[in-house]
Order: sequence, then C-alpha cells, then structure tokens
Amino acid sequence: MKRKLIIAMLVASVVSSICTIVIGERIEHIVYTGECGLKVKYEVSYDYNRDTWERTNYTLKITGTGDMSRMDIYHGDDRYGRHSGSGDDPILWKSIDIAYGVTSISDNAFAYVQTENKRISLPNSIKSIDYHAFYNCYAEYINIPESVESIHDDAFHCCYNLKDIYIPNSVKWIGTSSFMHCHSATSLHISTSMREIPNTAFRSLYELTSVYIPGNIQRIGRNAFCDNYKLKTVKIAQGVKIIDDAAFAHCTNLTQLTLPEGVTTIGNSAFAYSALKEITIPKSVTSIGNDPDYAPFPEGILMYVYKNSYAQQYAKKNGIKYKTIDENLSASDLYGSWKITEVFDCSTGISLSGSKLTAFTKGKSMEFCTDGAIYLVDTENMGRGEW
Repeated sequence: MKRKLIIAMLVASVVSSICTIVIGERIEHIVYTGECGLKVKYEVSYDYNRDTWERTNYTLKITGTGDMSRMDIYHGDDRYGRHSGSGDDPILWKSIDIAYGVTSISDNAFAYVQTENKRISLPNSIKSIDYHAFYNCYAEYINIPESVESIHDDAFHCCYNLKDIYIPNSVKWIGTSSFMHCHSATSLHISTSMREIPNTAFRSLYELTSVYIPGNIQRIGRNAFCDNYKLKTVKIAQGVKIIDDAAFAHCTNLTQLTLPEGVTTIGNSAFAYSALKEITIPKSVTSIGNDPDYAPFPEGILMYVYKNSYAQQYAKKNGIKYKTIDENLSASDLYGSWKITEVFDCSTGISLSGSKLTAFTKGKSMEFCTDGAIYLVDTENMGRGEW
C-alpha cells in the first residue's frame, strides 16, 4: 500500500525538493523543503521505517526574512501534522528551529504541535503572532520576545500546559481569547504598552493566584478573568476606567478588592459568583450594572464607599450593606496596633515614601490605597477595629 507525507503550504509555491537517504536496509531519512512566505523557507525531516511505516526524529527549520504565510502541516489526510503514521500517536517533534529574520508566526502554524523538550523558542525578530498560531499547542514554555508588538485572537488559546504567560512591554495589543484556557499558567505579566485587556483574554487560567493590572490599561474586557478559580490577589493600578461585564465572575478565591480612583464603570456580573466579601469603590465610579438578572456583586458583600458618591446611592437603592470612608483618615485613627511596612507606586510597582491615606480595606494584610500608592500594613494582634 502506498504511504505518503504531504507538507501543504497554502501559498503560491509548492514543495521545492524531496530528498530520500537510505540510512539502513529499511530506514530512510526524508527531507522536504519549500516556501512559507515570499522570503521564508521551511525544511522538514524525519526517519521513515519501511517495515513499520513509522516516522520518527521529526525536525523543522524555518529560515529567511519577513512574514510567514499561512502554513498547515498535513500528514496523509490528517491536518496539522498531529499523527506520526502509527495509529493516532501525535508527532513528537525532536526540534523546531525558527531563525532570526522571520517577522511573524502565521495562522495555525504551530497548532497542536508537541515537542520533546516541551519548549518553543521564538527569535527576537518576531513582531506578530497571528490567529491560532499556537492553538492547543502542547508546549509548557513558549517565549514571547521583546520584539513582538501584536498577539492576535486565540493565538495561545487552549495551551493547556503553558506554565508562564509573560507578555513583554513591547506588545501594544492582544486579541480576544488570546490566552484563554491556559489552565496550567501560574504567573501572568501584562505589557505596559497595552491599552485594554480584551474580552476573555485570560479566562480559565485555573492555576493563577495573583495578577497586577498596570495603569496603562483603561478597560478590562468582558469575561477577561472569568473562571480563574484560584485567583486570590488582584492589584489594579490607577488608570483603569472600565471593568466590563463578568470580568472577574466565578473567581471563587477573590475575597477583597480595592478599585483605584479613576474607575468609572462596573459592568453587569462583573464580580458575580466570586467570593468577594468586601470591595472599596472610589468616588469616580458613575455607573454600576443595574440588570437585576446579572447583579455585579455576590450576595452579602460589604461596600466601602465615599459619602454622597454614586456607589453609596447604588448601595442604598439595592439594599447592599456599606460603610462610608473618612477622606481624612490616617493610620493613627485606626483601632489596634498598626505598622506601615512598605509603600508602592501602583503604576510602576516601585517602592516609595509614605503619603496621606484616603481609602482602605480591612483584613489580615491591610491595603491602603491612595492616589497611586498601596500601603501594606502588618495587622498582627490588631483586634477587629471599627472605621
């Protein structure tokens, strides 16, 4: 029965050469070369056992300059090169090498790809990572170099094994669902050049426990952090204006949150089915989701609000328990033993000296939010206190 391996590039060019080298009596080393861009070429090689029809020791090399065009790897009738010719076993790539000079990763280029070392390294010439580029890729580590400026929709969607998400500060925007369902990710760095977190961008990051949202972000999109069940600590810097519908819904370990001055809008179901017990809402908020079927807060929440603010009126209207904040509050006004241990600038994360406190939440690790600063306060042996 005739067996074949086809590498299909959906560009004008076709496979330019096929080389077969007999290694042993029944083993052949196959090399395919072709084009996957105007100035970008690929080379795929593997060993083929003519007795068992097995293909092993797969390698991929991509060289040249400029953008990759759409690249789909076919193996027989199987798209994306998932199978190695032995039943349904996926191809295990021995190596993938992308040379410096390539400027984009094309649509679907590495979807479903699995490598022996569980890593894929991108050169510092890549500027764009396109739609579905790593969809359902098996890699645990994929570096995003400082040269990247854009990450398109679903680029890393369903990368279930990805351990770390580091979006360098060179990235200006990311697409919808770009990192959705990265279930194993334990850390997340958000670029300081982005202006928004799009819808469902970081949904279902099951192992993520903390996130810092820098002040360059103006909008947190719908379902952006929804279903992040272990997310416990969220720091939002001053600069964010909109927290959209269901942005933090189903975050079942998130119990406390302080929103910075400048936030204007809290959407429907923004924190629905979370574990929020307390939230501090600034005077700048002028809109809170009012759809009775999609309440923005879980039942029983305590809101800290400013006197005569929109948030206070909202709490009264909807029967939500609240306490008003004394704008002239200082640390000495608090009941119990308090010690300011560290102060950070919210927008940069850099430690700085103290300033007057204007809002706070209570808990084992107290946080005092001012215009651009967070005070971390040791509350050991403090007692409950009232304010």
